[in-house]
Amino acid sequence: MPRGRVVCYVYTPADGDGPGLAGLIVGKVVGNSVARHRAARRIRACLAQMVGSLPAGTRVVVRALAGADTDPALCHDVTTAVSDAIAREAAGR
Repeated sequence: MPRGRVVCYVYTPADGDGPGLAGLIVGKVVGNSVARHRAARRIRACLAQMVGSLPAGTRVVVRALAGADTDPALCHDVTTAVSDAIAREAAGR
C-alpha cells in the first residue's frame, strides 16, 4: 500500500507464530549510495520502534520511493503505511 514516499507489503501466514519481522528495500531510484543509506537508516529507525508491536508471525517489507532520503515526514509515512497494510491484511482474512 503506497503512502507518501514508501510502499508497504504485509504477509501474515495462517499459522502466525513467532515474532513479527520487518525488512526494507531501498533501490537506486532513491538516489546515490549516500542517499540510499540515509533513507535506509531513517526507515530502519522507524521500523525498530514498531517491530515489537507487530502481530505474531507478520512479515512487513517497506520499499522506499524517490525522495525518501529527504522527506521530513518519512517516519510518519512508514508508521501509517505499516498500520494501514496490517489492517487491510487482517480485514481480508
